[in-house]
Parts: sequence; C-alpha cells; structure tokens
Amino acid sequence: MRNAQHKDDPQPIDPDCGCPVCSRYSRAYIHHLIRSGEILGAMLMTQHNLFFYQSLMAELRRVVAKGELAVLLASFAQNTRIDRFNKSFSLGNAAHLWYAKDIGARPFPFLIESLL
Repeated sequence: MRNAQHKDDPQPIDPDCGCPVCSRYSRAYIHHLIRSGEILGAMLMTQHNLFFYQSLMAELRRVVAKGELAVLLASFAQNTRIDRFNKSFSLGNAAHLWYAKDIGARPFPFLIESLL
C-alpha cells in the first residue's frame, strides 16, 4: 500500500473481501495513512490480513472435514497466478511452500500438504 499506484485508487484493498476494512476504506485512504505514518494505517491493514487468514483457515477446515481439499487446491491453482513453487522447503517430506500472488498483491505463503 506504500506504492504510489494506490495514491488515487478508490477501490478497496480487495474488491472480493468481506472484511470491514474493504467495505469502508479505499486503497487511496490507506495509502495516505501509511505514507503519513499514521498508526491507523497499520491497524487497518492488520485487521484486513487477520480477516483474510481467518477466512482462509475456516474454508480449509470446511473442505478438509468434507474431504475436498484437493478440489480447493485445484480451484486455488486455477484462480491464482503461481509465482514460485519451492520444493526445497518441507516439513518432513509431505509439505510444500507455495507463493501465490493475485494481481497487485504481495506474495503470501501457503503451506499445503502434498496432494499432487
């Protein structure tokens, strides 16, 4: 959000996100807060990130309980640009670290048991 491309952007951080931050604040406003050193900028970004990860974990729990993790993984791979697949990272020998990035977003790590 520090990047100048967000300076005049009226869109929320993520248009598909249902968090209170994305429903109330624009990228331009959050950009202004962060560039101005206002603590509210960091607080809003943290709230958005926590909402994202809580939603992700809830969805993972739901699909694991239904035995459909492979379906979610396939959907994720189709709908997200994979920047990097790092096979050198492992926990035991059953995990991989994926770096995925939506358009304009910073890469975020996903630890997914190997189903491929």
